[in-house]
Amino acid sequence: MATEAELPGLYHAPPAPSLERVSAPAGLIEASTGFLEAWLLRKDYETAWRSLAPSCRPCVDLFLGEGESPAGSPAEQARRLRSKMEEVGRRLRPAARLEEVLTAAPGVDADDKVVAHPREKAFTLLSLSDQVGRETDCGRRLGGTPAGGDPVPKSYGTYYASAFHFRTAAGQPAVLYLGWRREGPDWRVVAYDVLTP
Repeated sequence: MATEAELPGLYHAPPAPSLERVSAPAGLIEASTGFLEAWLLRKDYETAWRSLAPSCRPCVDLFLGEGESPAGSPAEQARRLRSKMEEVGRRLRPAARLEEVLTAAPGVDADDKVVAHPREKAFTLLSLSDQVGRETDCGRRLGGTPAGGDPVPKSYGTYYASAFHFRTAAGQPAVLYLGWRREGPDWRVVAYDVLTP
């Protein structure tokens, strides 16, 4: 996960559309809330790390700092991602609630649906269409696969995203989107993206 100083200006969030509201599948709210609490409140990086699927690791090569070269191996991707994740956690002030360090960010795609949950002031939970969800895969993005390449009927229920800003004193912060998908019995972060204002 890139630190705020490293966030490249690759994406610009369009105005937020008005989105349909839906209920969450079993376990998603608990998984997304538990990950953020472990990472940002308790600084329990080992527990938080277990919520990240291996497919999330290549994302670190999409958000390189100035002069930083891509990781040379999956092991190096994992090391860098874990290091950046811990750095973000250390930079945040101690807090008892997610709402003290995060502010919910809007969805950006008119086809997204907002998932109702109790922590909506801290982060937005979105249901993504399966087509959009597949396009968030970091390996696919690194390989240059064009967006919109899969003409499939619109369906939902496989891919979700949590979206939030870190509360900072400096300007409008970037939005961090965490892509979620069920892997076996567990919901895991399978990709992430950063949108700058």
